[in-house]
Amino acid sequence: MGVILEKCFCKTGSKGKDKDYITREGVFRYMWMNTELSDNHKEYIYEKYPNIWELQCCIREFRNIFKNHNVPMLYLFVEKYSKNLLKPLRSFAEGLKRDIDAVLYNRQFL
Repeated sequence: MGVILEKCFCKTGSKGKDKDYITREGVFRYMWMNTELSDNHKEYIYEKYPNIWELQCCIREFRNIFKNHNVPMLYLFVEKYSKNLLKPLRSFAEGLKRDIDAVLYNRQFL
């Protein structure tokens, strides 16, 4: 199922039609693989689904912490998202908290 945008002709949409769409896969690729989305797609998605913005922020924060091997920021991340209203983000943070030793001693993190 895709998100329909009126009269927006972008690479991810159908050509020569009055409507354009982005698939769920397109949104996931944007968040996980940093593929590009048109400004119209981003604006529509963030306005219609505000939780997507929060999820995107969480992903970026965690990637930055992991990339920079920043242990103090990892603890702050866990604390912050353990209190999050979105259950999947809260569960992710709680899982990190439970397995913090394994996360810290992961060769990629150190």
